Amino acid sequence: MNKPFVAVPIGDPAGVGPEIVVKSVASKEVFDVARTVVIGDAKVLANACKIMNVDLRINKIEKPEDGDYSEGVLNLIDLDNIDMDQFEFGKVNGICGKAAFQYIQKSIELANEGLVEYIEEENLNPSEFTEKVLSLYMSRDEYVKIQSEKTTKDSRNAVLEVILQAVKG
Repeated sequence: MNKPFVAVPIGDPAGVGPEIVVKSVASKEVFDVARTVVIGDAKVLANACKIMNVDLRINKIEKPEDGDYSEGVLNLIDLDNIDMDQFEFGKVNGICGKAAFQYIQKSIELANEGLVEYIEEENLNPSEFTEKVLSLYMSRDEYVKIQSEKTTKDSRNAVLEVILQAVKG
């Protein structure tokens, strides 16, 4: 089976995303169905491996095709954008917000270039969506139209709508 390349941005480095990512990449279930390409910071992911007691070799790559897709290997496009001296778990700060955006942006670039087939973004916290992220996906009018066509909105969409209105005016 030719497994698809899946980009996995780690989300907010100060949140639980990095831990979820390392646990997922280490799982046999994920290994069996996908070639994961993690987008994040090597220092954050090494720390997440320690916290979760997960034994993964972090393999830094430039492009998905450069990866080693053997079991026990986390292929990482390392944006090296977190200063661990200024990093605090569970604290909202601009450095981590900017980093989360950059991980998403890089994932979208890989998809647009046809280098990955999917982007896994379940780790995203709705508050991480910024004007830049929304503008990568659709215009304000398109977003509002999609939202108005839905008869019910889950809490995630409601939060996104508030953020969209705040950042796009």
